[in-house]
Amino acid sequence: MSSFAKFNIEGPNVVEFLQYLCSGNVNVPVGSIVYTGMQNEQGGFVSDCAICRLEEDQFFAIVPPVQQLRFCLWLKKWVKKLGHKIYVGDVTGHYTVLDVVGPSSRALMEKLTGESMSRCDFPSFSIREIAIGMATGIRALSLTHTGELEWEMYIPNEVNDIIFSHLFESHRCLFLRFMNRAYLMLK
Repeated sequence: MSSFAKFNIEGPNVVEFLQYLCSGNVNVPVGSIVYTGMQNEQGGFVSDCAICRLEEDQFFAIVPPVQQLRFCLWLKKWVKKLGHKIYVGDVTGHYTVLDVVGPSSRALMEKLTGESMSRCDFPSFSIREIAIGMATGIRALSLTHTGELEWEMYIPNEVNDIIFSHLFESHRCLFLRFMNRAYLMLK
C-alpha cells in the first residue's frame, strides 16, 4: 500500500469540487471513507480512489500508483477550469503504509493504541488519527481488501522506527508474521 499515491485536497469549495468530479457521494461525515470513481465529460473512466474526509474542508485521497500523475493532473485541470480555491498536494512520499490484517488485528491495534477498535468505535470505511507510543499523526483506516478485519496505517515517515519497535515488541503476545511488501498477517 505504500506505493499507492496519496493526496491532500482542501479548500473552502472542496466538497462541491469533489462532488463534481466523483461518481460517488463524497459529502459524508468527517471520518468517513468513500470508494469512488472519477469520470471524464463523456463518462469515461479517469481514476478510482478512496476519498477520506478528514475535516469539513479537507480530504485525503488514495489512488493506485499507476494513476498518480493522471489523478494529479486531472484535479489541477479542474481546479483551474472551475476557478475553485482548492489546494491539491501530492503527499505520497510522506507516508509509509502498513496493513494490519487478520482475526487478531483488532487485538493488536488496541494493544498498540490503547484505544477501542470495536465496530462501534471504529466502523468499516472510517478514518481517524491515532498515536502509537510517542508516534502521532498516524492516519488509521478501517478498510478491507481481503474480507478479513483490516486496518491501514498511514505512518509519517519520521516515526516509522517507533512503530516498528512497538510491532516487534507486540509480536511475542500475538502470532504476528511480517509478509512481503510490509503486509502483516495475524493468525
